[in-house]
Amino acid sequence: MEELSFEGYRQIRNGYYHHIRRAKREAWERFFEGVLLTDEEAQNTADSERCWRALRYSKPQTPSYTPAIKTFTDDGQLRSVAASPKEKEEVFMEQAFPRQ
Repeated sequence: MEELSFEGYRQIRNGYYHHIRRAKREAWERFFEGVLLTDEEAQNTADSERCWRALRYSKPQTPSYTPAIKTFTDDGQLRSVAASPKEKEEVFMEQAFPRQ
């Protein structure tokens, strides 16, 4: 087996990633053109709907923020809802470092 130089390895690696990027770009282009859909779906699907679908595919589904934190009393009653970053910080600090 022939040993590759670092430059040879870099060229192979870069070519590999180039092919991946090109395949992804072509797949997205076909998706937007409606080529990946059946003929009936392509006719019934508006361009804007395909764009929104693509956005759902490309964006993470998890929220990019910490949801509101609800705290409860020992008997299960809702004590408070922390919605602002300051309120959330106070809840986390109270849980991590309880007062003595």
